[in-house]
Amino acid sequence: MKQYAPLALYLVFSNTVFAAPLRLHNRLVFTRGEKLLHSEMVWTMNAEGGEQKRVWRVPSGYGQFGGFSSDGKSALSFNPYNIYLHDLQTKRIQHVLVWSGGWSPYISRPLFSPDGQQILCEVGNFNQNTSYSEVLRLQVGKSYSVLNGLNAQKLLPVGESVPPKNLWSEPCWSADGKRIVVVGGPSYSLIRSASNQANAQAEIWTMNTDGTAARQITRNPAWDLQPTLSPNGKQIAFVRRVAIDQSDVDEYASNLWIIDSTNGTEKQLTFFPETYYEMLAKNIYAQVSTPLFSPNGAMLAFEQATGQRWGKEQKILRGIYRIGINGKTTKRLSDGDLVQWIP
Repeated sequence: MKQYAPLALYLVFSNTVFAAPLRLHNRLVFTRGEKLLHSEMVWTMNAEGGEQKRVWRVPSGYGQFGGFSSDGKSALSFNPYNIYLHDLQTKRIQHVLVWSGGWSPYISRPLFSPDGQQILCEVGNFNQNTSYSEVLRLQVGKSYSVLNGLNAQKLLPVGESVPPKNLWSEPCWSADGKRIVVVGGPSYSLIRSASNQANAQAEIWTMNTDGTAARQITRNPAWDLQPTLSPNGKQIAFVRRVAIDQSDVDEYASNLWIIDSTNGTEKQLTFFPETYYEMLAKNIYAQVSTPLFSPNGAMLAFEQATGQRWGKEQKILRGIYRIGINGKTTKRLSDGDLVQWIP
């Protein structure tokens, strides 16, 4: 009988009903994939890594967790072809987007706007020679499909000399929902998957939600990725990857940086080796990703993976960490994959 215990757990949890919105104020939201359930479990915790609580499971067949609305009433999930909107109180599921972008289409993690009425997402196609990515803005309550004409707003920035229109990626909302920050150039996933993007630069831009008033923020040979805006909109945290040999994109270490969006002053927060050769020489593996500002703007949460590349201590330690925007007081909070820090 023991072999049936996991199935019983699956059935009980899948029937959980939320009679009230989730309480998500000032909570970090993260996921853990649980093999017994073959699905992503969604957890929350406080800024110290405590009070961890499992709050939701993505229904089987509906892909990965995208995020909660700030009022705790709705959730998004996605896979390479679809975005779904889940009403957590009624359990109604709406098919928001059907995407098919060519040989190997994909959708990145969708993001609710602060008021929960709009969704930003990156869509594109992995192809060795013709890969592309673009940012869509969708209205909650509507459904979009490339099969019937997409009718979604594609953000085609107007302003300074902008990158090619088919290379916009990794969008993020401002706290007031009036501006977005994006990567002008290929996302890290696209760089890894397409040789024709290997030499492309990835810089950070800000713009209005309709693509107007676009302004370039970073200007350097590195790949500046995964930007996120501070609550007051004055700072942008991001991941910088420095590359001198494009043939080993996966092997480069990455570091957290912050830039003042008004005067361009930059500050480095983590100091891992920047190239594959330096990591080899020091026997170090190091990656950071997914920075998120705390609601008061004083801290960043992020994912980190560190360890040795060979030897007896080769195991890589992965987890969710927190650091002050002054670059001090780094603390490991939990295992799992970071998704949101909800105000």
